Amino acid sequence: MIEKLRERIQEVATVSEALWNEIQLNAEIVSLKKNEILIPYGAKDKNVYVILYGCLESSLRMTSGKSHSVWFYFEHFFDVVVAMDSYFMDEPTKYQFRALESTTVVIQEKTLVDSLLERYLSFNQFFRYDIAYHLALIYEINAYRLTHAPLDFFSYLNTQYNALFYRIPANKMADFIGISPEWFSKLQRRTNS
Repeated sequence: MIEKLRERIQEVATVSEALWNEIQLNAEIVSLKKNEILIPYGAKDKNVYVILYGCLESSLRMTSGKSHSVWFYFEHFFDVVVAMDSYFMDEPTKYQFRALESTTVVIQEKTLVDSLLERYLSFNQFFRYDIAYHLALIYEINAYRLTHAPLDFFSYLNTQYNALFYRIPANKMADFIGISPEWFSKLQRRTNS
């Protein structure tokens, strides 16, 4: 199962046997059940999680106390999960990461990742490329969401990121887009007709 991680890194960079041995030796594989929380609100989480299979939702608690879906992660699509505020700024995270289905992740601690980044140029290239690529995509998606009406955002996601509609529960997608679950269902029926 962990070979998926090696394949994932090799999409961007060469994985030497020495690098792979260190990754394997220090990898922890964790399986989550549906609705189980990987990272709770307020945690100081300094781990990198790579999804081998399954799906996670990132949510943000609003001042009203209600949670709001802000992004989704699954294998082959935003499969590297990090509580960015904790990992990079050493703050308790404002986000929660919950399994939307049975999910298996590989956990690597920040201290190990930092050490690998210093010692292996290929891993550094992978990490920098992967972080930059995914942050740029999230930036573009959020910019589209902020500058367009929810119906236009629905169409954009359906065209550009259609995989979301097959993996994410309808109520979570509706919340993410900013429309009611009923309206989301109507739009899906229209789109699928």
